[in-house]
Amino acid sequence: MQELEKLICRIYEDNILGKLPDERYAILDGQYSKEQKDLSAEIADMEAELSGYEEGRRSAEKFIALVDKYQNFEELTTYMLNEFVEKIVVHERDRKEALRRHRKWKSILTSSADIYRHISVR
Repeated sequence: MQELEKLICRIYEDNILGKLPDERYAILDGQYSKEQKDLSAEIADMEAELSGYEEGRRSAEKFIALVDKYQNFEELTTYMLNEFVEKIVVHERDRKEALRRHRKWKSILTSSADIYRHISVR
């Protein structure tokens, strides 16, 4: 980015001193400005991606520490479960699907559920 900024300053100075025609300056300035804008956007994207990776790494480390903590347990306790699971959301069952399956297998269906963990693991 700094090199690009130096090039922009240099073509500006060359244009002012008459070494670079106005038309050529306009073309180069447009190209360099576009490249500078593209690089800035690419840097922002890479920084956001890096931040996501670092957050994932920290989350994985927390998860591994939690698994290590309960590696040899005798009984699953409420406290242990609460450390792993943030919430469970149970959805209303689909009536059409329930009726179709009930007729076919004559069984009672349960609702679907989503389980949210305290620590996200990718």
